[in-house]
Amino acid sequence: MIIAVPTEGSGGLDAKVSDHFGHSPAFALVPVNDNQLGEPQFIANGDHGDEGCMGPVNRLKAAGADAVAVGGLGARPLSGLQDVGIAVYHHQGAASVGDAVRLVLEGKAQRFAPAQACKGHGNCGGEGHAH
Repeated sequence: MIIAVPTEGSGGLDAKVSDHFGHSPAFALVPVNDNQLGEPQFIANGDHGDEGCMGPVNRLKAAGADAVAVGGLGARPLSGLQDVGIAVYHHQGAASVGDAVRLVLEGKAQRFAPAQACKGHGNCGGEGHAH
């Protein structure tokens, strides 16, 4: 299983989590085997203006992500992730990539609900993140 986490940059499992899916500079892809976290690989996020809301979704699907732990994201990427079979969890304010993944594995991260999705450009119903 691979769990993706939006991040501010590289730094292994201690990398700082980015508050918003579409605006994060990068994604950490953390392989998990028998509840053991492997070393994450980092991929850059594209430019929202060039790729639109589905750019990160397509990138994570191509990278083999099975789940993503986020603080906030828009309704279109939420739907897109679900459509391609990637489970979406709210990371509950985790500060690091490792903490976000552990919350998913421990069953403490709740599935992201459509009502929590951002309505666009600063109008978010999710918890604990800002633009």
